[in-house]
Amino acid sequence: MHDTATASRPGAARDPAPASVLALRWTLAVLVAGLVAAGATGWAQHRANQARLQAELDAAAAQVAAQLRQRMRSYEYALFATRGAVRVAGGSAEQLTREAFRRFAGSFDLRERFPGARGVGFVRRMPRDQDEAFMEEMRRKGEPGFRIRELNPEGLDARERYLLMFLEPPTAGAAAVEGLDLATELRRRESLRASMLSGEPRISAPLALAQDGTAQPRSFVLSLPVYARGGSLRPEERAQATYGWAVMPLVADEVMADFDSRDGALALALGDLRPWGEAERFFASAGWREAGSRGVKALRLEVFGREWEVRVQALAPFAQRLRLPSPLAAALSVASGFAVLALLLHALLRAAQRQRHEQTLRRRTEQAEAANHAKSAFLAHMSHEIRTPLNAVIGLSQLLQRMALPDKQRLYVDHIASAGTQLLALVNDVLDVSKIEAGEMRLEDVAFEPRPLLHDLRAQAEVLAAGKPLRLQLDVADDFPERLRGDPMRLKQVLLNLLNNAVKFTPEGLVTLRAQALHHEDGRKGLRFDVSDTGIGIAPEQQQAIFEPFTQADASTTRRFGGTGLGLAIVKRLVAMMGGELALQSQPGAGSTFSVTLPLRAAE
Repeated sequence: MHDTATASRPGAARDPAPASVLALRWTLAVLVAGLVAAGATGWAQHRANQARLQAELDAAAAQVAAQLRQRMRSYEYALFATRGAVRVAGGSAEQLTREAFRRFAGSFDLRERFPGARGVGFVRRMPRDQDEAFMEEMRRKGEPGFRIRELNPEGLDARERYLLMFLEPPTAGAAAVEGLDLATELRRRESLRASMLSGEPRISAPLALAQDGTAQPRSFVLSLPVYARGGSLRPEERAQATYGWAVMPLVADEVMADFDSRDGALALALGDLRPWGEAERFFASAGWREAGSRGVKALRLEVFGREWEVRVQALAPFAQRLRLPSPLAAALSVASGFAVLALLLHALLRAAQRQRHEQTLRRRTEQAEAANHAKSAFLAHMSHEIRTPLNAVIGLSQLLQRMALPDKQRLYVDHIASAGTQLLALVNDVLDVSKIEAGEMRLEDVAFEPRPLLHDLRAQAEVLAAGKPLRLQLDVADDFPERLRGDPMRLKQVLLNLLNNAVKFTPEGLVTLRAQALHHEDGRKGLRFDVSDTGIGIAPEQQQAIFEPFTQADASTTRRFGGTGLGLAIVKRLVAMMGGELALQSQPGAGSTFSVTLPLRAAE
């Protein structure tokens, strides 16, 4: 008795583990709170530092871009002066002499005022078929050694030459470039044509200067057209009036030699943006580091008709001079060494809890699958067992209907036959759902003629619609196949279910069964069956639920029209088994359209 009483006392042999877990959770909560506070403090300081660093970098990048814009604009003054000198020398390229051009070029200190410029030059525009006349002209001018040279021997423009006549002041490589036909190189040619048509200075894409003897595209040619007459010209008039260009070769490394790096705190990289958005790098300062996009401010700068990408990079001295507070120091002032232990304990507890949860979920899943399988097996077995006596009841009631009975007894027999037929349809639907869920439903693959099947469906629907002010319409497209392969019984079951629903939920109006062939853009073919009605319609929020077993739009629908809610569930599953799709379009009070799309399998 003593042992029994001891064992029966509540709580006498309880496991102390829950109390330990609770204490551990409280400890963990405190430590995690401290760690969260430390992390938040460090993160906030980091964000503040990044915001200030980015703001300072934005300002520095804007200043660099403004300096670069001002520097590039200064070069156009030399071009306008060169164009003016060419015009003063005469109204055509033939009247311009080397001596006159050299006197002009020597009138100002080009290297001091325009760093990176390899001189100023004049490019003459002339037809290619006048080479002999041009060489005769050069001999008359006392330059018999002048030669036409092509950058690309095959050329890019068969009609014209853009000849570099002079490049002053004379340098070691100037003689090597005079006589070059710039029209035979794409980037030079496109830049000269752009300036000719716009009437404004234009700069070329990055290229290698012939006098430098390098293949690296780190230079440019800045050009300004020289017209035979002044005034405002339209683009087509500019092309006719242009007889040459004032040009200035520029070397990017020398142009940016005095770039203000703020004593090594900033690095600069320049790129020419291509039409597809990629930048072609042509300059990078000594401190530039290819380390991603962090600490880099990118700007776009319009330079003489081209778009440059200006990338300014903050180097270590840039952030050091700002003397930003350390996020780590701010976090350590709040956190403690117990935060690491707290995180480890938290991770262990979470892992254990997750494992228990997964085991529980796995058991429940297995139980649910076993219960579902047992349910399907039970329904299939019971459906077979019920149909045998039910067929007898229906058969006997049909025999009684053929006999001469008093009116009251005939009414009873009619009710028995109707109830039996409805019950048999319900049992068949339950059996079909069970077979589908159990994976026991098999589809036939036989050849059949769809048109008689569709007419038979219409006839059956008309029987159901008898007594209603309802019109049934069958619309079969002309190109609909005459023979198909598939399961005609299941196809008929799908369409009959949809037609029965349309007739049931349409008090008056029109029910249409439409069949057509589909021709997709990728060459695939298919079939589409639409069942439309002008009935009560279905609300949007109820359209997904009606495809679930034993579900209708709402309880009032069941009371008013009857039914079990199995028909559409069977239809959806059968259409999926056939490899097709079922769609619904409906508005309350405006009717519904159920569309069945199936892959085409025409019979030979």
